[in-house]
Amino acid sequence: MIYIDSHKGFKLDGEMKKTLVSGINAGGRDEFGVKGLNLFYSDSRAFCLTDAPSIDAVRKSHQIKGISCDEIVEVKTLV
Repeated sequence: MIYIDSHKGFKLDGEMKKTLVSGINAGGRDEFGVKGLNLFYSDSRAFCLTDAPSIDAVRKSHQIKGISCDEIVEVKTLV
């Protein structure tokens, strides 16, 4: 299933960007079965697009990295 989650007040520094891009490009799944697909961000907010088995898996995947989710929503794609 595909999920999008949001993070208010989220600031991406250079090192975090490198880590996230590396993880997305690697294409693997973490211990919760979550695979990062993309990340969209502005100066104060971020949205993660993931392929995961459940909302709980998305939440746990973020928590282990010290990131809390404001909202997690299952989404569907057109293609």
